[in-house]
Amino acid sequence: MGKPTGFLEYDRVEAKSSAPKNMESLVESCRLSSDDFEFFESVATDNNMSGRGIMRVLSVARTIADIEASETVTYDHLCEALTYRVRDKNTSMIEQLC
Repeated sequence: MGKPTGFLEYDRVEAKSSAPKNMESLVESCRLSSDDFEFFESVATDNNMSGRGIMRVLSVARTIADIEASETVTYDHLCEALTYRVRDKNTSMIEQLC
């Protein structure tokens, strides 16, 4: 058997954690307000983020919210997560938005 693909590695890591098991439950666990959802949607569209990239940002934002003992993912959590994901050329845009 060869080396697992990134997708399989992600599933294996996720299965060992307490993270949500699928995309729908991850999105639901974030409990984004409509304003925060619109903000994230516009940033994701403007930066041509893939579905996988969007889910990774949400996962990081959910983790940040968990560390702060927040039941919901807020604008600030999204901004922090986006700074880790958006490439260098767009970092200044994120800094202006956040």
